Amino acid sequence: MFKSERKRYIITGLLVTIFNWSLILFLVEIVHLHYLIGFNIATVAATLMSYYLSKYHVFMNYEKEHVKHGIKFIALQAFLWGLANIILFLAVDLIGIHYFVVVIFRAFFLFVLKYYLMKVVVFN
Repeated sequence: MFKSERKRYIITGLLVTIFNWSLILFLVEIVHLHYLIGFNIATVAATLMSYYLSKYHVFMNYEKEHVKHGIKFIALQAFLWGLANIILFLAVDLIGIHYFVVVIFRAFFLFVLKYYLMKVVVFN
C-alpha cells in the first residue's frame, strides 16, 4: 500500500500513538488509576503493538530473528520508557504540568528519534 518506509512509519506511529493516548486517558480518567500506572500500562501495550507493526509493516523485516530483534527493541524501549517516567514525574509532580500535556510533547520528541534508532539499531 505505502511504498515509502517513512510513510509507513508515520502511519504506524499515528496508529500506535492514538492507541496509546486512548488507553492512557481511559485508564487515568475513567478507571482512575494514578497517571504513572496508567501511562506505564498503556506504554507496554503500545510497545508490543509498535514492535509487531514496525517489524512487519514499516521495515518489512520477515527474518525469524525475533529474539535478536526483540531484545534490541525492548532494550531501546526500556531506556526511553525509563527516561519518559522520570520526565513525566518531574514535570507533573514537581513543576505542575498536566500529565497529558507531557505525554503529547514526549510523543512528538520521540517520533523522529525512534525511527532512526529502530532503523539503525533494531532492524538493521
